[in-house]
Amino acid sequence: MNEKNSFGLDICFGEKNNPFELFKEWFDEAKKTELNDPNAVALGTSDDHGYTSVRMVLLKDFNETGFVFYTNFNSAKGLAIKKNPNISMCFHWKSLLRQIRIEGAAGGIAKQILKFILGKKYDVVGGVTQLGILGSNPKNWNEKFIKKNQLFCPDKSVLELWEKYLLGIRKAGSSCGAIIEIRAKGVPVGLGAPIYSKLDMDLASAMMSINAVKGVNIGSGMNSAQLTGEENSDEINQRGKSTKFNSNNAGGILGGISSGQDVIVSFAVKPTSSILSTRKTIDKFGKNTTISVKGRHDPCVGIRAVPIGEAMMHCVILDHYLLNKAQCGN
Repeated sequence: MNEKNSFGLDICFGEKNNPFELFKEWFDEAKKTELNDPNAVALGTSDDHGYTSVRMVLLKDFNETGFVFYTNFNSAKGLAIKKNPNISMCFHWKSLLRQIRIEGAAGGIAKQILKFILGKKYDVVGGVTQLGILGSNPKNWNEKFIKKNQLFCPDKSVLELWEKYLLGIRKAGSSCGAIIEIRAKGVPVGLGAPIYSKLDMDLASAMMSINAVKGVNIGSGMNSAQLTGEENSDEINQRGKSTKFNSNNAGGILGGISSGQDVIVSFAVKPTSSILSTRKTIDKFGKNTTISVKGRHDPCVGIRAVPIGEAMMHCVILDHYLLNKAQCGN
């Protein structure tokens, strides 16, 4: 019979009866002993027909409110979770001879709250507007098409060319960067502040926190430096009972405060450094050497950044909605 601790649990649990404290202790041990990805976890989902599916994901964070992993809401697992939020997770750490099973409900909390508060008019859609040296036509932005292709390409006319380009990059053992654009529509007027809590400031900070992001634009962003005052200003017209802007160079934010237009943020993702090509570097002794990363790698990590950028947009807008609610009381 197994020995018991003072809580009546098996002695392997130590003197902890808080499962999150115990998980943190074991997770910290796994970080030291597991050779690869101690944060890798098997995620099991079930769709509305009862069909189950399991895949590996990476744990990004955890606390007593739950466990965080990233996913594209339109992926197979994202759609399954939307229809049936009940999931299971299993960590298996061979070096410790331990496994941990977790069961509960999953969901994109910020997105769901904003959808509930703001209704169907609120939505966030992201797409890849540039893949390496290949761009797209902003006038051809098609949200339905974005959801139908694996590259999150918004312009149907360039998808085939993008696919050939990316295949060439992969075959060469190289990588390329990308520019991602995130659009939020149905954002209330008045979120943000003229200083300290500017909406665009917080959005830029959130997007820059994403791994491999090297630059952020709000609206026209860096391109606005090339425009004249007449070209850059977003003229306003009264059309019947509604007020309309003729353009959106400001990206839906004026003076740090949302204007009611679509909030538009774009960011640049660098090419991944994990490439097959041999590169010069130094070893831990400071001596010249070379490195070549073997095994599977993504030729463009920017594609994976689209759902992360969407999630960041949801989080920042919810933060500012709650701040506005607390300050204004309406």
